[in-house]
Amino acid sequence: MPGKAKMQKHTAASLAKKDAQAKAKSGGVGGGAAGVASRKVGGEGNPKCPHCNVSLAFFKDMKAHMEAKHPKEPFDEPKWKEVFAAAKAAATADKGKSQSGKVPKAKKERGPVKGNTDALPAELLAAMAGMGPKKGGKKK
Repeated sequence: MPGKAKMQKHTAASLAKKDAQAKAKSGGVGGGAAGVASRKVGGEGNPKCPHCNVSLAFFKDMKAHMEAKHPKEPFDEPKWKEVFAAAKAAATADKGKSQSGKVPKAKKERGPVKGNTDALPAELLAAMAGMGPKKGGKKK
């Protein structure tokens, strides 16, 4: 008679991995500390909707918000493009130099390369010269 236990189809680790991949694919993660700040609701420096005071980080979001939430209100595209460009310029000016990609690791200093006798001390070279090659022999 078989046992009652059932095989587990999905582990917590595999579900978490799939969730993280889906979030990354949709643009929900990344950008480091700057990305976290830009994704925060009510982030500092983000332009706000003049009607409902919702903070939006990008021009496309503002346009979609205005079309969905305030369809009867006029939406001046050139004005909002300038507002978002100014907000982006102010944000990048505060950070100084923006970083993209990985930071290269500092290379470790290594010892002399095998076969390179230039870096060996003179005494060691003299000792090695007197030794000569090993001769194979019978073990006693």
